[in-house]
Amino acid sequence: MSGETTFVEDLRARADAAAPTVVVDVPRVVRLGRRRRASRVAAAAVLSVVALAGAGLAASTQLGLVDDDALLQPAWRGLPWEDVAPPGSTPTPATSPTVQPDGTVVGGVGDPWPGDEPYWYTLSEQTQTGYMDDVPQTTTYRSESWLSRERPGLLVTDGDVAGATAVGPRQVVGRFRIDGAWVDTLADPARLPDDPGALAAVLRDSVEPGRRQGTPDDKVVEMAMELVRDPLLPAGLRDAAWQVAADVPGGSLSDGTDTTGRPGQVLRYDRGEGPAVTYVRDPSSGLLLELADEAGWHVVYLEQRAADVPPVAPTAERAGCVQWATC
Repeated sequence: MSGETTFVEDLRARADAAAPTVVVDVPRVVRLGRRRRASRVAAAAVLSVVALAGAGLAASTQLGLVDDDALLQPAWRGLPWEDVAPPGSTPTPATSPTVQPDGTVVGGVGDPWPGDEPYWYTLSEQTQTGYMDDVPQTTTYRSESWLSRERPGLLVTDGDVAGATAVGPRQVVGRFRIDGAWVDTLADPARLPDDPGALAAVLRDSVEPGRRQGTPDDKVVEMAMELVRDPLLPAGLRDAAWQVAADVPGGSLSDGTDTTGRPGQVLRYDRGEGPAVTYVRDPSSGLLLELADEAGWHVVYLEQRAADVPPVAPTAERAGCVQWATC
């Protein structure tokens, strides 16, 4: 999960703590925040919504540092939106990922799907229900994303391609405590075990008092489901994370369907603090089909697949950055 996405998820949790009906939408918050920032400081602005605890803007900064050796490496200039075939998604050695001037990543872990498609495409429909003067207010919209660990991506809301927001490569998985040492910007998912018991131990050890909302069990489930929801992670790790969440006290697993009638595994978790949440995933692919909490947030994942180029170029300007190295 990218640093800015982790930030907005944390922002949603903090908002829930103050007013349980408030739900923060990741693509929309990021896009609107960048538009407001861009209007104030024009093209010279650098993405800085708020300092992020843990795996926040430090992740973007650290991964954006381009050293002299990296600049001497031949950057791939055939971007996916040009008339040159993009590189395949074969994982590269897990060294120190560095964002190049064209936005691609050198020395990182590649995208997990087979084939040469440069992006993972997701189409979801999201419904948010809140209250104003005790009157329910419901908003429904569609979100599209083209994401990659190796190159910049794109976010589109309600088909508004002209207002699309670009995002950097999603190299950072998150902040974890592994073998007793904190890794603030974990970029290699292989460092997280794909054995449910071992992964549960890592997540338990990574619970922090001032980070995320709820009880320690609530936080473990949230961290596990962040991994499940990330299609750029290996399937084995996502499967392990699903089992971790199912094993937490308060969780129950059964066979069922989502609200569109698709069969899947249904995981309901009764939070220690806050509303219950239900997840449905496809047992064959491990991809999440739906999630809903009783606070009024409901997401249905309608389409998920490897994909070719997005409809417009994910440029640094669309990301609100001067250059990818500082985005």
